[in-house]
Amino acid sequence: DSKCRLFGRQMGQYINPILSGFYPDPSVCRKGDTYYLVNSSFSFFPGIPIFSSKDLVNWTQMGSVLDRESQLPLAHQGVSGGIFAPAITYNEKNKT
Repeated sequence: DSKCRLFGRQMGQYINPILSGFYPDPSVCRKGDTYYLVNSSFSFFPGIPIFSSKDLVNWTQMGSVLDRESQLPLAHQGVSGGIFAPAITYNEKNKT
């Protein structure tokens, strides 16, 4: 029935990848009802994009972890330099 279809998909289905584009090496954590995801940025600036989601399918980019050039000196980095496979965790003790 047409009420149960979204763009030719059935309700509850989604298309992979959930983040289209260049977002390798994802790391995800959850605080409350919100999930947070970070990715590798390699030798690109700004560094480490961070996203949030309530359902693990629809993601919104909040910004980048490293958004000032002084935080990520890339002047002499080659293609294999920069930030690889960042990890994100939630620390219950200090709520960060």
